[in-house]
Amino acid sequence: MNLILIRHGETEANVKKIYSGWSDFPLTKKGKIQIEIIKEKIRDKKIDKIYSSPLKRSYYTALEVAKIFNIKVEKREELKEINFGYFEGKNIETIQREYENEYIKWIRDYKNFIFPGGESFIEFYNRVVNFIEKKKNENKTYLIVSHCGVIRIIIVYLLRLDIDKMWNFSCDFGSLIEIEYKNNFGILKKIC
Repeated sequence: MNLILIRHGETEANVKKIYSGWSDFPLTKKGKIQIEIIKEKIRDKKIDKIYSSPLKRSYYTALEVAKIFNIKVEKREELKEINFGYFEGKNIETIQREYENEYIKWIRDYKNFIFPGGESFIEFYNRVVNFIEKKKNENKTYLIVSHCGVIRIIIVYLLRLDIDKMWNFSCDFGSLIEIEYKNNFGILKKIC
């Protein structure tokens, strides 16, 4: 499998440093420009299938990219960002003030913490891995448009890295990452 991972363009929530998870916020003007840059970067690629998170910021990005290839975009729930529950729509200062105890638990043990009204990191991780597990041994090139958390999980999973290593990967808006996976071995080919 060849995999091209694209993070959606910048949103208003990102600019305001608001946790957006499953919430939908529109792309900024800069986010739309980032999409145009992505399109130029992948114009010459051969893509068999495009998958996207159903959240508008990713789906819009995927639809714009798909125009180049004349391929339909398949929305997949598994590719949504983590559900931050009651933390959604709030910045870190508000979360620390309104959910002080939960915030401390989250920082101490992010893997097992369950966001109030949301999901745990382990649930999120398993959701993403279950999707990619079904695709990884196919001889195809997939393009996935999603979110930073999803992209980081896919990277550490396919490269067989410890889950804590996901924080070592930058994931800018409109970034593009290529991974080649064959014979149970992942190779990070490109980050731009």
